[in-house]
Amino acid sequence: MAARAQWLVMEIAQVDEAEAQRLLALCDQQVKVTAVMSKRGVAAENARELLYAANGFLRRVINTD
Repeated sequence: MAARAQWLVMEIAQVDEAEAQRLLALCDQQVKVTAVMSKRGVAAENARELLYAANGFLRRVINTD
């Protein structure tokens, strides 16, 4: 499970393995929170709030087009 989470973060956030591991550790291994944190440059709590406001839809939070 941890390997899959790491791979997902690497793909979504376009970060290397070490950065994916570091970010996941900061976010209690929550992939969506980690992805938002990386893509939007926000703290974990802010990432959680953004996801909550978007009803958990990751695409709505990280796609700012």
